[in-house]
Amino acid sequence: MNYRQMAGRSGRRGFDLRGNIVFTGVRRDKIQRLLNSELPSLAGNLLLTSTVALRMLVKHASITTSHEAEVKGQAKKVDGFIDK
Repeated sequence: MNYRQMAGRSGRRGFDLRGNIVFTGVRRDKIQRLLNSELPSLAGNLLLTSTVALRMLVKHASITTSHEAEVKGQAKKVDGFIDK
């Protein structure tokens, strides 16, 4: 049985493939209609263009780990002590 939720989540994202739904304040005939109705097909809106792909690559390349940032910070401190 499939049910399209209007809000919230049934189950834990990334852990559960299925969840439980509790209907409150909904008439039994409406619940039957919801459970027996056809689901519309869903499609995403992400338009992946070359510009978007390049921006994502640049953003990814600019992200440094905390260890990399620490190493760069240490290098800057050492450069201040050395005469060039």
